[in-house]
Amino acid sequence: MKLIGYFRRFYFALFVSFVGNVMVGFLVIYLLKSKWYALLAAMGAAVALSAVLSRLFSDPIVRLSEVAKRISAGEFDNLFFRRSRFEVGELERAMERMSKYLRITFEKLSAKKSQISAVLSSMNEGVLAVNRDGVVILANPVIEKVLGATEPEIIGKTIREVVRNNEISDLIARALRSGERTREEIEVVQPFAGIFDAHAGPVLSEEREVIGVVCVLHDMTELRKLEKVRSEFAANVSHELKTPLTVIRSNVETLLGGAINDPAHNVEFVKKIDKHARGLSALIDDILELSRLESKKELGPFARLNLEEIVNRAIETVADKARQKEVAIIAECPGEEVLVNGIEDHLFRAVLNLLDNAVNYNNPGGKVSISCKRENGLVKILIADSGVGIGHSHLPRIFERFYRTDVARSRELGGTGLGLAIVKHVVSLHHGTVDVASEEGKGSTFTVTLPLISA
Repeated sequence: MKLIGYFRRFYFALFVSFVGNVMVGFLVIYLLKSKWYALLAAMGAAVALSAVLSRLFSDPIVRLSEVAKRISAGEFDNLFFRRSRFEVGELERAMERMSKYLRITFEKLSAKKSQISAVLSSMNEGVLAVNRDGVVILANPVIEKVLGATEPEIIGKTIREVVRNNEISDLIARALRSGERTREEIEVVQPFAGIFDAHAGPVLSEEREVIGVVCVLHDMTELRKLEKVRSEFAANVSHELKTPLTVIRSNVETLLGGAINDPAHNVEFVKKIDKHARGLSALIDDILELSRLESKKELGPFARLNLEEIVNRAIETVADKARQKEVAIIAECPGEEVLVNGIEDHLFRAVLNLLDNAVNYNNPGGKVSISCKRENGLVKILIADSGVGIGHSHLPRIFERFYRTDVARSRELGGTGLGLAIVKHVVSLHHGTVDVASEEGKGSTFTVTLPLISA
């Protein structure tokens, strides 16, 4: 309204100046007593004076119009105000104050937008916002990954156009209709496979009307995988515990049924009980060891270790078994210190498990070679055997818990099914890797790679 008042006064000033000029013209007519020349002179004077006054008032208006256009485009730098006189000058000063206020407001909004963008980008959850018409107005990088599209491809489109999963679209639609929070666990197959805990909450206006919905997707994929692994582990443990317990119980019942008084067989039953009790004890020990490795608790301190000493200790431990099976063990380690940073008991356990397997799954008259090689700041421990080997179909799962290529033979040899899983966890704990190369009937080679430390 104030701006309209400025323009009214501006046009009134022009009108007054024109009337004044005409009156001056008539005065000149009277003095000159020459009607036509006087009239022309008066009109010329009026036009000239009107042009001067018009320019005096219109130039600031044109200039302010250009400034207003720049402000509307968000340009606040190098705005020039001349501070003219009269009401136009007051208008310029008002616009200058307005531009400063708008600039501060614009900078605050830009800072807020940057903060919100930074928060959304750093979130592990996917965030998607739509307006009351179901048109996407916001999407963070996680949502872009889930939807398989970039932000420019998502913003401005309806939720049905950008979301291929009907469950997510329906969840958002329900929140828009009902104005209530909705939640559902949703499995996405493509373009990004995963399981998500989806929450959709309405955005309300001051009048409590639904003006949009914010949907948050929390990735539950790894948690569900972990739950599945735990469930399978519990089932496997139950099965592995049940087998020796059944044998022990059966032999105990046989002894109690009178076989204990049979000197020809009672010792045999006791030996079976002892064998399976030892196997049960080994299984429990391995389960506890694996639990400690996974939780990384009660592992003991890291220290500088000579890997060659650990290898020699493992060879001594399996030497008697190797002689009984007529398996030769050949060590090819350098005659100098091979230093690593590790936990001695766990590294020894890992090397021993691999060496013990190489002997157990070998053939009479076979051989096992173990060597240590330095390579680009790393040490590689290679344990190769000439045994039965592993089929290619088994190799991808060989380090899984309770996975056996030959269940009967593994149990006969006293294996718990956890040895290689323990090896993998120990090596990972020491920032290393373990790999296997094998062919059925031609033996296996396990390679453990660990980082070296300087002497």
